[in-house]
Amino acid sequence: MAKNQQSVGESGATTRDRILDAAEELFADRGFDGTSLRDLTAKAKVNLSVVYYYYSSKEDLLRAVIEKYVRPVIAREREMLELARKESAGKPVPLRKLIEISVRSRKFDIPATTQQLQAMVFSRRNMVAKKIFSACAEMTAEVREQMRFEFSRTLPHLSHLELRMRLLCLNSALCGLQSLTPYLREEFPSKIPDSTYLDMLIRSFEGMFVAEPSYQKK
Repeated sequence: MAKNQQSVGESGATTRDRILDAAEELFADRGFDGTSLRDLTAKAKVNLSVVYYYYSSKEDLLRAVIEKYVRPVIAREREMLELARKESAGKPVPLRKLIEISVRSRKFDIPATTQQLQAMVFSRRNMVAKKIFSACAEMTAEVREQMRFEFSRTLPHLSHLELRMRLLCLNSALCGLQSLTPYLREEFPSKIPDSTYLDMLIRSFEGMFVAEPSYQKK
């Protein structure tokens, strides 16, 4: 195998990660359409056949880049939820604890590259973006349903539709705050501890969930 395909002694996982890292940088810097497979192979120092060995298409590669960040969040959220269930011993998990799980399972101090990737995906309105959003929905479906179930036990007075709306608002706000964190740091985390900043977020979202229901139809 040629040296530019895979270094002697380099594992398949290392080669795959090198391709993924190169794709992440290029997508963030040039966008999806602005990145060619030729750019990718040059940056990753691999042949095109190697890229296709691991990823079926450029879209598949973008999905893998997004998945790199989504999977750890899912794992943290699932682990925190299981712990909260054990601590509640069969009783509904307290509202504040559920919101805390949603907030603290995410990382707000994310790298600039990740911020650029988020902005690129959210700004797109084509089939690629739809596929990425569908992939994210598929990856998070199980833990989202588990969280919705626990919220419904804690807030039985809220209809399914109203609870779903409030959960959508919560998750959308968290995604937005992740992107805004670099711009908010001058006002919030630089003046107060990070723990206080997160507590402010949790209390704000708590107010949204304890508000009286406005739609009662099941």
